[in-house]
Amino acid sequence: WPRGKMLGGSSSMNAMMWVRGFAADYDEWAEHAGEQWSYANVEKYFDRIEQGPLVISPQRSPRSSTAAWLRGVSECIDAPEGFCETRVTQRRGARWSTADAYLKPVLRRKNLTLLTEATATRVVFEGRRAVGVEYDKDGASHVVRARREVVLCGGAINSPQLLMLSGIGDRDHLVEHGIDAVQEAPDVGANLLDHLVVPLGFDVPNDTLFAAEKPLQLLNYLVRRRGMLTSNVGEAYGFVKSRPDLELPDLELIFAPAPYFDEGIGEPYTTHAVVMGPILLKPQSRGTITLRSDNPKDKPIIDPAYLTDDAGADRAALMVGLRMCADIAKSAALKGIVGKVARPLGATDLDDDTLERALNSLSHTLYHPVG
Repeated sequence: WPRGKMLGGSSSMNAMMWVRGFAADYDEWAEHAGEQWSYANVEKYFDRIEQGPLVISPQRSPRSSTAAWLRGVSECIDAPEGFCETRVTQRRGARWSTADAYLKPVLRRKNLTLLTEATATRVVFEGRRAVGVEYDKDGASHVVRARREVVLCGGAINSPQLLMLSGIGDRDHLVEHGIDAVQEAPDVGANLLDHLVVPLGFDVPNDTLFAAEKPLQLLNYLVRRRGMLTSNVGEAYGFVKSRPDLELPDLELIFAPAPYFDEGIGEPYTTHAVVMGPILLKPQSRGTITLRSDNPKDKPIIDPAYLTDDAGADRAALMVGLRMCADIAKSAALKGIVGKVARPLGATDLDDDTLERALNSLSHTLYHPVG
């Protein structure tokens, strides 16, 4: 899985989408973790972010196919939760990361030391108290000690890896790798969840981001901060329910006016194309992060365990979302825009067999792991 190993973390490489969760989601958090997580209590923090150093902007040059897709959604789907063009974390058409917003303005502070090209290797404990961090820089091991507290923010992959390397995790797993247990915590590395997306691709005649690398687009960006190079790629989205009995949406539908196939790492596509697909918001399947060894430089073993829930609810929900996307692709709003099916390869129709094949062969992470 890709990770943002840079200042700003993944906010320096993500799709820049700024999407608040539903109020009821935070209220559900509050039921399990305390009233401080209710929407009434977290809304002020969203307001501070949106009105503060993090710049949230409308898109400057969305594609016309994005507007057509939204019209197609209106034709086909009753979605009271709404669909919209994506708001983005940009300033004048350029990415505005958390490092831009929060870190760079305070780099001169005397009580802040920033280390780059350094890798945290474990948390240092005295008894059961965290007192520092061991890290590697330029091939040498160092320890920095904390007078107050150690804040671990390595993300959904590196945080559990660091905890286990430091002796916090499932005791049997730690012993397997020769690590002394500081604290038995079997949930560390367990309960991995991720947003799974199933992209459907279609050829279109024009007006996608396929031409973003042309010199005119670069000039437009440099002079006016407009044009295709300001796009976040995922230009529109919305939320839907896979079943009418659900209180909240369990799917997000997303649209990208670009041939974003194979996670962008396959063979370049040679013509204009667009992508749309469902994203599973609340998967029932649970994966794991486990250690490969006691060496911090060895990558952990990531097992997302997609689509493994016993009841098959995850697969069923995504199939509903794929059928919705198929209906949108056939809508009057996209007539003359959406052409032949580009993904899955060889498909000529959007029947259930094709959609099942897309689910089995094209599904991939949307880069939102938690656990």
